[in-house]
Amino acid sequence: MEYKVTIKDLIEKSNGKLIQGNENLIFENLCKDTRELQQDQIYLGFQGEKFNRKHSI
Repeated sequence: MEYKVTIKDLIEKSNGKLIQGNENLIFENLCKDTRELQQDQIYLGFQGEKFNRKHSI
């Protein structure tokens, strides 16, 4: 399954700070499950009740 996330989304969810670049850049090929990871996708680990905390970043 593919997810679309912007840099701004990641910054807001992680209480991060953009140092350089475009906060509206969209990541279209994210994968939240390493078992489903395919070529040209970026793995993004989530932490929460339905996600494995050991493998989250």
